[in-house]
Amino acid sequence: MLARAKRHAILENFEVPVLIPEDIIGLKVQSMVNNPSRRALDMADIEYLIRENLDKLDLDVIKEYFHLFDQDNGLNSLLKRIRNAQ
Repeated sequence: MLARAKRHAILENFEVPVLIPEDIIGLKVQSMVNNPSRRALDMADIEYLIRENLDKLDLDVIKEYFHLFDQDNGLNSLLKRIRNAQ
């Protein structure tokens, strides 16, 4: 995850690593599995990240995260809804 982070300059001559959207989605998947009361909030965040970045995302990375946490059906439903809305 941190190996894929992009370095962004802030302030003067200071850089910080920023996670790519795929890895933020992965953290959101982990969050909703660890705390099911967060599911609606995390899924809304995931849907927003996918909608806004769909043409740039590596869906294989996202599928890996969903599969890792046994959430494949949730991703399939979400992608179907997003693609049908386009």
